[in-house]
Amino acid sequence: MERRHFPVGIETFSELREKNYVYIDKTELIHRLVTSGKYYFLSRPRRFGKSLLLSTIRSFYEGRRDLFDGLAISRYAHSWESHPIFHLNFVNFNTSSIDGLNSILEHQISRWEEMYGRSGVRLDFAQRFYDVIERSVLQTGQQAVVLIDEYDKALVSTLGNSELHEQFRSILKPIYGTLKAADRYISFGMITGVSRFSRLSIFSDINNLSDISFANEYSTICGITEEELLRDCWEGIEKVSSATATPVDETVALLKRNYDGYHFTRKCPDLYNPFSLFNAFERGEVGNYWFATGTPTFLIERMRNANTSLPQLLHSEADTTQLSDIDSYSSSTIALLFQTGYLTIKRYDPEYDTYFLGLPNREVAHGFFRDLLFAKDPQYRQLVDRLDEAPIR
Repeated sequence: MERRHFPVGIETFSELREKNYVYIDKTELIHRLVTSGKYYFLSRPRRFGKSLLLSTIRSFYEGRRDLFDGLAISRYAHSWESHPIFHLNFVNFNTSSIDGLNSILEHQISRWEEMYGRSGVRLDFAQRFYDVIERSVLQTGQQAVVLIDEYDKALVSTLGNSELHEQFRSILKPIYGTLKAADRYISFGMITGVSRFSRLSIFSDINNLSDISFANEYSTICGITEEELLRDCWEGIEKVSSATATPVDETVALLKRNYDGYHFTRKCPDLYNPFSLFNAFERGEVGNYWFATGTPTFLIERMRNANTSLPQLLHSEADTTQLSDIDSYSSSTIALLFQTGYLTIKRYDPEYDTYFLGLPNREVAHGFFRDLLFAKDPQYRQLVDRLDEAPIR
């Protein structure tokens, strides 16, 4: 049997399935999403599988039943009808000026207008978005599906530039408001991002938007559990074991120490970072892959200017509201570190609705805190040394 590869940098579900890449089956949870509600929001750190999740949902609503053979969702009765899909992808564009945002909106909306037609009246982006959704439904007889990937990319990138941040917000707010305006034409909608911007108002404008970021039932929709690792990734484990001349059981323990330990809800099992795991499997060695993709500049500056001591970071406390919502200009450092994946939930106290936070694993500790922020802190150097002896729990 030909060895399957792990999808490093591949976030398109159809490509994974057609080219026989390893796919961690999340379709049981996708079945629950598409049969239980209409609008959803999910916050997860970068490189944690949000784009693949939306791509999988897209293939489902395109009626690509062949791609789901053998997966959990294939056990259920679905119509598998094709719907008009409006997939706004904000993952890659230049956030240094509003020109980058205008360019990506023009590109994506123009493609849909080529398919469904365009009004002769000059409209702004939000009006054009509404218009093309309406036209698609009238032409196909099927309600539309709206998927928005990394909705906050421009906002997160400009947290340190209030003027540009406000310009981005003024453009994006009416775009996202289209989900409410065009509600009667939409069958399903999902928005993903790193942070939940309370001032953007999509969470109040769309009254039935379900935020599943802290929902226990969807805690594993992104990331890899221990069970999934041992069930679906054995080829990768053996490759690392062989390449490093390390016994398999020690290899599993090493992977756990470096990439496991994320918790996004009160009752979330340990989750591995999929991007780091898949890179380790393909390269045959453990490394700081997630950190190497780049730490947001605004976060580095915030940390360097914050009056937050190391003990405070390692033993942070916050309630649900503090962790789930951030304000564009006055967000706490702790909330930003949690939402971007540098801190994670260690324990929850239901009596006081309090989350206790800490470092998820050795990769985060080595890559972010040691190399960028606390390289000169002798207390932290001692902590980093201990990471080689035992994982952070």
